[in-house]
Amino acid sequence: MKFTTALMTSTLLTILTACGGGGGGGHGNIPNTTLPNIVNPTEYNAQITSMQATDETNVKALVEYSETNAPSTYKLNKRMMAARSSETDIDQNRIDAALEKYENMYKILIEHNFDGCTEANLNEAIMLSGYDVSSITEDVSTLDKLKTWIDNNIDELSLKAQRVYDMYGEVKVLAQDNAIINVVNMDVKQDSYVSFKLKDDGSIENLYFDVDTDSSDARRMNLVSNGNGVFSAKKTNYVYGVRLDDGLEVYIEDFNTLEYTKNHWNEFKEKLLANLDERIQESGQDYSDKRAEFEIKINELEFEKDFANNKCETGECTETKEIYYAGGDNVETKVTYESKAKNSGLLYSDFGTVDIKGMEGFLPVNEKFVFAGGMDAKRIDKVEIQGDMTFSGNAVATVIHQDYTGEERVENTKTFDGSANLVFNNGAETLTTKFDNWYYVTVTSNANQNDYNITFENNTISDDDKNYYQFNNNDTYTVSNFINERNNGRYGAVDIGYYGENGTPEEATGFVAYGESIAENVALNAQIGFGAVKQ
Repeated sequence: MKFTTALMTSTLLTILTACGGGGGGGHGNIPNTTLPNIVNPTEYNAQITSMQATDETNVKALVEYSETNAPSTYKLNKRMMAARSSETDIDQNRIDAALEKYENMYKILIEHNFDGCTEANLNEAIMLSGYDVSSITEDVSTLDKLKTWIDNNIDELSLKAQRVYDMYGEVKVLAQDNAIINVVNMDVKQDSYVSFKLKDDGSIENLYFDVDTDSSDARRMNLVSNGNGVFSAKKTNYVYGVRLDDGLEVYIEDFNTLEYTKNHWNEFKEKLLANLDERIQESGQDYSDKRAEFEIKINELEFEKDFANNKCETGECTETKEIYYAGGDNVETKVTYESKAKNSGLLYSDFGTVDIKGMEGFLPVNEKFVFAGGMDAKRIDKVEIQGDMTFSGNAVATVIHQDYTGEERVENTKTFDGSANLVFNNGAETLTTKFDNWYYVTVTSNANQNDYNITFENNTISDDDKNYYQFNNNDTYTVSNFINERNNGRYGAVDIGYYGENGTPEEATGFVAYGESIAENVALNAQIGFGAVKQ
């Protein structure tokens, strides 16, 4: 059985009108903390992240995020907006309009309240949450159909909306809880994030994951700080699955108890249907001629007949059961957040690794992922930066070898520390990261700056590691325009962010993700995070 891991996966021109009012005021469910008594919150936070709280507010970020992601007629165009505003001078009407949008999103997607809402209200809330409305394949041409689509995807939408609301839903001081930090996906579209939640005294209380997920709401994690960058949570841990074909199964993770599923059986089947396409895509097979058959099988599932007596014991889920569930209560998940930026002089950004230990069903999880990002209010758009500059700092790479040739996926993961050097020349970028016992990796933006080239060279991989962490068995290996080559077995993502005061870059932080099939049913994925200060 091939479980995925806990972290692996238009413009509407209208003036917002409150649809029934209400909403907001909440910041998610925070479990009781075991956080030690904090004498100096700043010193405590510095044990975890290099990002510093400031006495500035997030007004610029909250206004511009709302106007970019859910534009209305109030925003005439980006150039006019830039001309009439500055970092410290933003029209109060724009602030009020932005906050009203967040409250409206909170009501619709978190409180799940549609009272008085129009199609425009619903679409604006969806866009503000960060969901790509152009990717909706269902018919949402009427208000009722749009409501039904939201109902069927409410778990994913509320997950996204909560993150956005926590960051931008109120005017507050810039701090660790309103930074955008990617947990790196092996894809161009990045929609997995890690963020902090703070106590009233400003100390970090929780680590919160909003991860790349389908509508099964399977990968939400809110973990309590145990000190020194370690966070943990205990929760139910169930997996419900249906085998549809050789090599294809659709399943729901962490869907609470089977009794809950019994009481919400139709909702459960809707969630299975909602992640069917994701599972098909993960399989890498063409099931177009069988998809309708799969839908029928899921729709015809009966609780008593199909699930009541199908609990797996240890190891049984790898056998031939077509329908199964597995797991138990109060399974602990522990995450270690290791910042690699704490000694790099960064103030507004962070990068490093998160190490996750836990269970999925009866299967143990022990995986590591790269993160990178920073304070949105301090990020400077690359198109606004002119001139030549060099940044120097550190890097980390997590390399994952995945073997799907057997009954279960087998992973080998190794982390390499290294150095980073970034040269910026009027928009053109060259990032060089050097890792002992792996590769020197150079990433350059191409002519139109919408894609990148990547070179692996100076291969110093040990003989023991070559079977796992070496690309293509070559000492020097170059891929051009690699982000756009998913159909050729290559895939990846790059994000280089520049941070500083008053439009002047002072530091650069970001990530590079690259992966490919290196043999039949074998993939090698590399995630590189870096942080550097201007020289």
